[in-house]
Amino acid sequence: MLAPMKRAALLLALSLPACLEAQGTRHSFAPRVGQQLTMNRFVDSVTPPGDLTLAFGGAMGGIGGLLTGGFLGARLEMAGGCEGDEWCGFGGGILGAAIGSAVMIPVAVHLANDRRGSLTAGLGASVAALAGGVAISLVAQDAQPLLLVPIAQVIGAVAAEKRTSRDEAEDLPQADSEFP
Repeated sequence: MLAPMKRAALLLALSLPACLEAQGTRHSFAPRVGQQLTMNRFVDSVTPPGDLTLAFGGAMGGIGGLLTGGFLGARLEMAGGCEGDEWCGFGGGILGAAIGSAVMIPVAVHLANDRRGSLTAGLGASVAALAGGVAISLVAQDAQPLLLVPIAQVIGAVAAEKRTSRDEAEDLPQADSEFP
């Protein structure tokens, strides 16, 4: 019988491929609803997602990264052999949660934006927000600024994604006439 935490980790690991498009873009010979054929290429005529959609995706990715990173960080520290200590795994859990949320927030924002922007710009903004929050917390010798770090990471990732995303229709050559 699996322990409840192992069961939850297994369920998460099995459900993750269902939400990610690991096989790349899907190719079709016929246009889907909402697409038009221009110069023998399909162009989505759907509007890009709004800022709140990207922020919600980033928040959900941040929660997932926080929990998964915290769990993995704690397990890695406990694997080092600190069984007798009551704080065993705490430092690894905190570090893993910070790294997990710093990575998963921009990944979720990038996926919510249909991979239109730059993932590296979002990662840079998220890591910069984490480093800035830790620096402010160390200078002020107070942990309260760390509570604002996830909000700053989501805002930075959404701003970087919106700034670097481009309309794919602008990249296509304009045709004189459209094909039916």
